[in-house]
Amino acid sequence: MSIIQAHMSLSLSLALFSLLFFQIPTTDAKSITVSVKEYTGIRRNEIRGVENQFYYFQFCTCPSTFTERNFKVSECVCSDAQKGKKLDDSIPQAKFFSSSRNCGTGFCINAKIDNEQGEKLFVKVFIGSTVLTYPDYQVLPARSTKSVAILKTNKSSKIRLTYSTETDDDGTSKTAIEKTHWSNTILRDSRGGALDFFSRLTNQKKYDLKSASVPLDTDVKRLSNIGAIKSYLFSKSKVDKQDPARYDIPKLKEWLVSYHNVYRSKHGAPALISDSVLDSRGKRWADELAYHKGCLVHEQPRTYGENLFFFGARHLPSPQTLAAAVIQSFYLEGIGYNYSSWRPMSFFKTGHFTQLIWKNSRKIGVGVSIVKSSSIRSPCVSSSPNMYFIYVVVKYDPAGNFESHKAYLNNVERPVA
Repeated sequence: MSIIQAHMSLSLSLALFSLLFFQIPTTDAKSITVSVKEYTGIRRNEIRGVENQFYYFQFCTCPSTFTERNFKVSECVCSDAQKGKKLDDSIPQAKFFSSSRNCGTGFCINAKIDNEQGEKLFVKVFIGSTVLTYPDYQVLPARSTKSVAILKTNKSSKIRLTYSTETDDDGTSKTAIEKTHWSNTILRDSRGGALDFFSRLTNQKKYDLKSASVPLDTDVKRLSNIGAIKSYLFSKSKVDKQDPARYDIPKLKEWLVSYHNVYRSKHGAPALISDSVLDSRGKRWADELAYHKGCLVHEQPRTYGENLFFFGARHLPSPQTLAAAVIQSFYLEGIGYNYSSWRPMSFFKTGHFTQLIWKNSRKIGVGVSIVKSSSIRSPCVSSSPNMYFIYVVVKYDPAGNFESHKAYLNNVERPVA
């Protein structure tokens, strides 16, 4: 049994036209992978009221001249925020798999970043919008053997971080999507201040140059309606048989961002940059849908653009397959789209497609939540024993689908390739 549902909103995206399976890109830049083995949490008396929030780690490579005092995030290359464990589960110590090759959702902290700026590695630890480390970014020696760093915090306790690093200099990325220039292009830093516009523009251009072409996949290309996508995902789930309880959500998010940018490039739109703030907002709403609402409803107020997707089965297809189908469902609304005209409220028919390729959108965040059917009671879904539901929330900033003829003509372009 499977269930799929795609939902549209003022500033969301739901579309797919020709889905492409991703090839591993090559780059001449070296990359460095940071693997966290374990860390100690701050003391229990310092987490009252936030016990169920999560630790997040962000790693950056910066010019060798940088120190903790003169650190400038706009001149560094940083990874996406890496999710640790709940504060309450990190006392006294949180442990993870020792190898990134065994990564599963919630079972490792593993960040891969381009090391084009130099050999200096920094880390920031935060909870939501609160940065724990003080100074915000602190130096980590880059060593292949297990290392221990004592991170100073703005609390009375410190964080003891055990980690190792691995340098990939063979010119080939070992993962399907480069995580470069993500935090560099966040419009606002962790303290809410706006980052330099020129730095964001420069980093956007660097990212665009690294975007790789992706060959069409004939299976996904043939999916011309939601029913076909439902059947495709269900058949793939029976073949791939991915365990929902250990699903590789980070990899799913990477593929979703990759496929977004593939389709945007077809319409002359710049690549979207992953943003940890949007990721956090997306995850929060995905959890709300999964554990409380059940139905696909949009978050209010609509601060960001938003896309929602839902699928249910006993097993899940691979992250790449699921991401391909999600974006295909978004792009479907573009079939027959009139690029020369726009009518008020037309986003109800084409809003997912137009948000997907909205030219002015620059950042993206993806939230994913997987829940067992026995944990949810909602008239929107039907359940059976051992059924799992996966909710995908995509956030966009700036939001698309502004209700004006000029906005649509300027932001929704005909395919260029």
